[in-house]
Amino acid sequence: MGLFLGFVTPSYSVILETQGLGFGAFALRDNSSNHQIVIAPGGGITTDSEFVIIANGQPGSFDVSGFPDSTALILSAGNATLTSPLGGQPFSIVSPTFDPVAPVTDGLGNASFNLGATLQTSGTNGIYLDDNYSGTMTITVNF
Repeated sequence: MGLFLGFVTPSYSVILETQGLGFGAFALRDNSSNHQIVIAPGGGITTDSEFVIIANGQPGSFDVSGFPDSTALILSAGNATLTSPLGGQPFSIVSPTFDPVAPVTDGLGNASFNLGATLQTSGTNGIYLDDNYSGTMTITVNF
């Protein structure tokens, strides 16, 4: 599953994705109710029993630069939708979380943080296709 991330930062700053947020490869046994895979920003993974995990996912990791030194950053991210080009049910990406919650830049204006989130099924009995799903999530970094 791919998740493309869009970034909003002050015009003179840079954000570098060093590892993309991913939910791995899995099969879903049942979609009659909502089921979740939670990727914690620290790397922990929690899944509902209806998922068969084939390959683990991972949190996203980011480096930022060009911010004022010794400054706490304000991070936010919106929810997203993952879709397959073949159709089928979409997955929802909800509850994005960061670690650290408010990173502080070093003396050069640099900082790093991780992003976790929850993948959620539709719970409608709809079919998920055996395919790669992708979507876009926007992360905003302010100070």
